Amino acid sequence: MTRHATTTRVGFIIGFGLLYLMKEREVNLPEIISEDLAEIVGAFIGDGSLSSSHGYKIYIYGNLNKDMDYLNYLSNLFKRVFNLRPHLYFSVERNCAYIQMYSKKIITKVFNERFKFPLGKKIEVNIPQEIQENSSLLLACIRGIFDTDGCVSLQRWDKYEYPFISISTTSKPLSQTLNEQLNKFGFRSYVCIMKADNVRRKKSEYAVRMKGKEQLRLWFKLIASRNPRNLTKLESFVK
Repeated sequence: MTRHATTTRVGFIIGFGLLYLMKEREVNLPEIISEDLAEIVGAFIGDGSLSSSHGYKIYIYGNLNKDMDYLNYLSNLFKRVFNLRPHLYFSVERNCAYIQMYSKKIITKVFNERFKFPLGKKIEVNIPQEIQENSSLLLACIRGIFDTDGCVSLQRWDKYEYPFISISTTSKPLSQTLNEQLNKFGFRSYVCIMKADNVRRKKSEYAVRMKGKEQLRLWFKLIASRNPRNLTKLESFVK
């Protein structure tokens, strides 16, 4: 009984290992950064992580009720760029969904060595310089950040109300880069600092914001969104 169970487990591990090696051989490692890759990088910056525990993996997270369509879109993007499709998982208890992809080549060669993203926690993450130097790549990357870590909301003040875009991050360098780069494209963005209080907020957060229909129209024209929860609101406010 024990021998049979052990043999079955060993067989499974060998089978999984062979399948993994076969998929690794088919992986595409792009030499030139496309807008699709830049958008993936943005989504990773917004709400992703790398891990080398029990295999090299990349995760990108979302809300179970709001982001499933977007995570499916990202999965297709990964397939188009790397020729490898992530798996989609969700947890009802945590109201969380995420894509996960195994690939030592992609994690080490692309995300870690080329773009300098760390394995484990992202501390003071920023947009890679290589992407910042190209306008179309930068806008695609910002779209990815917005679709994972941004929102469109309506703020009321006295008798008035106005829509605004906000991208929140715990990385001060990222907030500064977003603010500087968005201003170059004609946005009137600014940074709000929400300091840590060890109750609601364990770390200080930086929100890059733009307000008013004119700003949303410019966003819709230059950056837009691929996440239905953001796109629907954007479309309603820019009419």
